[in-house]
Amino acid sequence: MTDAALSPPIQSGALASARPTPAFMAVFSEQLGLIGRAHWREFAILGGFFVLMTAFALWGIIREGMTVDFPQEANVLVALFAMAMGFTLWGREKLFAQGHFATLPVARQQHLLIRVLAGWVWLAAIVAWALIWIAGMGLISGGDLGFDRYLLLSPPTPDGHVALEDLRQIRWTPQTWNWLSAFTTAAVFYLLASAFAIGVRRIVVWSVVATVVFLAIGAEPTGTGRGVIQAVVGDPWGLDNLFTGGMGRADAALTLADGKQIVAWNAVPSLRNWATATAAWLTLSGALVWLAAWRHRER
Repeated sequence: MTDAALSPPIQSGALASARPTPAFMAVFSEQLGLIGRAHWREFAILGGFFVLMTAFALWGIIREGMTVDFPQEANVLVALFAMAMGFTLWGREKLFAQGHFATLPVARQQHLLIRVLAGWVWLAAIVAWALIWIAGMGLISGGDLGFDRYLLLSPPTPDGHVALEDLRQIRWTPQTWNWLSAFTTAAVFYLLASAFAIGVRRIVVWSVVATVVFLAIGAEPTGTGRGVIQAVVGDPWGLDNLFTGGMGRADAALTLADGKQIVAWNAVPSLRNWATATAAWLTLSGALVWLAAWRHRER
């Protein structure tokens, strides 16, 4: 019997340890490139959409004198886009099988988190481009991206009536935190979608369950359903503060003495409201991503 026959087989771990583990930046750069190459069609479609939006906006500005306001409510669309991107990045990966991430020389948990970060960089670039586009259209239209709104100076009557002298018209323009809120909103919903895509084995089943629960809560506007909706949307850490710093909750439908219906703010959206909600949601979504990646740790 030869020496080769007597020698023990080489373990796969020995082969892995013979080569240095790729550094963070090497893996991160590779994931950035992979995402760009895998989703270039989606990015091209998005670019085409911006071209069409630019054409329509310029038409309205030039022919109709349209001015562009800061679309603070558009953070809802940012959230939906971020969730879609979070699911799309993981749609082709078989994370619970012996697929791509199980065969690479980097710990799976670490590699998953690096890919989440790389996807966020792409998403942040898209959000930045959208904000630059909005600022550019506002500059071309000659506006300040703000809008006029009545501010309520004293509480209205129980039936919602208010005197004209209890109102003051203000000009609201976006602050620095309003621009940042687009990035934080995108981050929160991208992380939530990523946590769901990474951590759940049967995504379709759990998506149906989540939808049914959501519809059941929405169908019960009182009691428990109302409490849940208030906690998710209206409380200091709710989505309204995350999106707009409290702009939605500040709106109050009022009636003047002459019967005219108006909408006024009972408070001004604030940095404090936004920062409180943002800290809470980023902590929650980040922790969920970490737990989801932890499911795929090396065993």
